[in-house]
Amino acid sequence: MTSFQRLYENMQSIRENEEKASESKAMEAIRTGINVREDFWDDFLLVINNGSGMAALLNVPLTVVSSWHSKVRQAYDKVKQADSVPDPKKRGKLVHTAEEDPFGGGATPEPPEDGDEL
Repeated sequence: MTSFQRLYENMQSIRENEEKASESKAMEAIRTGINVREDFWDDFLLVINNGSGMAALLNVPLTVVSSWHSKVRQAYDKVKQADSVPDPKKRGKLVHTAEEDPFGGGATPEPPEDGDEL
């Protein structure tokens, strides 16, 4: 019985890896479109709203074309979400700030107020 359990777990792992690879390729395609032009995918979604025309043009069933809108939108949203999350490894270096001048000159002078001359 354990060998069947192990087989099932291996099959699940393979399926998950294939889904991740497919998702990665989709995200690459979305980024390519964004690199062509920022509004590329918005325009693409407008064009494929004419599902019957696209199906006839590409000689594919209408059901195939009708699924594109949600697939593209989901992948686009994932890319935007992934790109908006800062990578902790790429975080900039922290700059120490203090009230005192690091060169020993005492406290940092206050900026002049309106009406004061420099």
